Amino acid sequence: MVDLTATTDEHAKNDNKGAKETTMLRLTRKLYTHESVEAAYKREDKPVNWKEILKGCSCSKICSFLLKFVPIITEVQKPYIKDCVVNDLIAGLSVAFMHLPQALGFGVLASLQPVNGLYTTFFPLICYIIFGTSPHISFGTTAIVSMMTSSVVEREEAVYWNTLNISSNMSINDPAIQDQLMAYKVQVSMTLCFVVGVILTVVGILRLGFVSTYLSESFIGGFTFACAIYIATSQLSKALNISVGIVSGPGRLLRYYIILFSKIHEGNWADFLIAVFTGFIILAVNIGVNQRFRDRMKIPVPIDLIVVVLATLISKLGSFEYNLGVDIVGDVKSGVPAPQLPDLSGYMFTRVVADSFLIAVVIFTATISMAKLCAQIHGNTIDDNQEAFAYGVTNIVASLFMCFPASQAHPRTMMLSTLKVKSTLSGVSSALLVLILLLGAGPLFAHLPIAVLAAMIIVAMKDLFALIRVLPYYWRVSKSDFLIWVLTACVSLATDLEIGIYFGVSFSILTVMFHSCPQWAKGYLLARAKDEDLYLDKSSRVGLEDVHGVKIFTFDSKLYFATAEIFRKDLYEQVYTPVKLEIVEPEKGQELAILPPIQGETIHHIIIDCSHITYIDITGINILRQLVVDYRHMGTEIFLTKVPPFTVTALANSNFFDVLPMDSIFFDVNDAVQHARVYTQPQPATP
Repeated sequence: MVDLTATTDEHAKNDNKGAKETTMLRLTRKLYTHESVEAAYKREDKPVNWKEILKGCSCSKICSFLLKFVPIITEVQKPYIKDCVVNDLIAGLSVAFMHLPQALGFGVLASLQPVNGLYTTFFPLICYIIFGTSPHISFGTTAIVSMMTSSVVEREEAVYWNTLNISSNMSINDPAIQDQLMAYKVQVSMTLCFVVGVILTVVGILRLGFVSTYLSESFIGGFTFACAIYIATSQLSKALNISVGIVSGPGRLLRYYIILFSKIHEGNWADFLIAVFTGFIILAVNIGVNQRFRDRMKIPVPIDLIVVVLATLISKLGSFEYNLGVDIVGDVKSGVPAPQLPDLSGYMFTRVVADSFLIAVVIFTATISMAKLCAQIHGNTIDDNQEAFAYGVTNIVASLFMCFPASQAHPRTMMLSTLKVKSTLSGVSSALLVLILLLGAGPLFAHLPIAVLAAMIIVAMKDLFALIRVLPYYWRVSKSDFLIWVLTACVSLATDLEIGIYFGVSFSILTVMFHSCPQWAKGYLLARAKDEDLYLDKSSRVGLEDVHGVKIFTFDSKLYFATAEIFRKDLYEQVYTPVKLEIVEPEKGQELAILPPIQGETIHHIIIDCSHITYIDITGINILRQLVVDYRHMGTEIFLTKVPPFTVTALANSNFFDVLPMDSIFFDVNDAVQHARVYTQPQPATP
């Protein structure tokens, strides 16, 4: 082994004109093979300590493990909780002013009743306080999940309607039929919520939180934009007070607009004016006040709640329902519903299980991404798996109380982040205000015009519509992300959200496969920078020089059945082909001769940089073994460098090192180059 030890010298050189300093760094160390590194820096194999394992199974350890699933117990014991609890409760009260109108509106958006939105706000809030870890996540109703729930509920409503034995003189608008259909839709939403909860709970328990990383940002953006179109569209009929009926299945967006415009003459001008005026007021305050002066305002103006209260009062005083024919919310039930099990019969379960997986993915992805963003802003830590468990248990409990699937909403979460809450206790005051509304104040909103809620929902989609502005950036940076975004949105709009999700995920996977396609694998030569031991791509840079008699080859892909021939072909093209020639001599039989390179320098060593070969299969091993043998017949030895641990293990298990000894496996390219130089130098004669 050659010792390359020297001193470390770091200095700066300045030219006479005062140019920028150039730092020179001289590194020294011993020459290492793979074996010598393993010998010098041995891996520590810790034996199994059964005593420690059994000790960890004590009752106290088991209780500590179980308590990790209920973080509120340890949260309230932290010393800072006394200092932040008042601020957190006040912040929760501020966010509650956003919860109330959104709960009413998103209950309607989910094709249920406003009170179901209140239930889906109250119970998830309580549960997330107990099981959640992010102080900034505001769990409850959200537009996208409400829209996806509506898609399932309306589809099942159409199926259920076709199974009813309805007399010819009764229509879908009959109050008795409406009550029957609503009861069925609530049952569908409860089952959907339960299955979503079970899926997320399993993800948390099995520590599968990493699955969210497989959903690309471009797919989520395109799908979210399509959801915004669906959400706004669904509210047009309510803003115009037009009964469109049940529209579900592929192409429902187009069919919805056809029905809507065919009945446009049936619309109520009063509802339309209320919706327009409401939208204008909310936009004016949000843009002109809340956004413009957000740095000076601790709490934004709760314009949504103010509009709801004023609209309810004006509607009641003016008897809009009777005088103008305005559609109103109607009776909002008081009290908290008794728990009841969802319908888990085989029929209902099989009808919603596929939708539940999609909704669970959307809930987890949207919520965990916001939790991580807020954690990054405030320096907190988030446990992906505990968060998934919290989302799951929250939805399971909520499903017992006539709720639909719950998730976080960006505006509420960002408001909690702005108010710098430090614990999940902010949900206590939010839940308390919702509970007051449920216990007695609900009927006060009976005269609230539906058009007001419709306008609020449409205006809330403003930021989601703005997602389309990322397309020029995607086009410049990544054409594949651009296509995923556009095609996911277009397919979702042309068919249905469910089909759009399947298509978007499938197309995302196809793009990954395309970029991982073996045809993109490439091998190329490295050369040494002049006057320093730095090895770079020879074909794309200047100022490099070859090491005499040595070729350094690298391959930027895994070496398996699909890339093995590409590896061999590129190596032959970049170095030389060990040509085989059969010579037949009758007396000796058939022999095999290998011709040396016809032109160019004599190559005594080929160094293969294996840093990208993180996986190798039987085909790759066989190709590598054959190359070693063929080039050795030519007088050229092969060295391997920077071999990943998995690849080393695979080579060892295949007896590859019977052909190429372990001392030909080097730690780094420079180690292999220096050894090749010494290897070819004439050795002094032995006296």
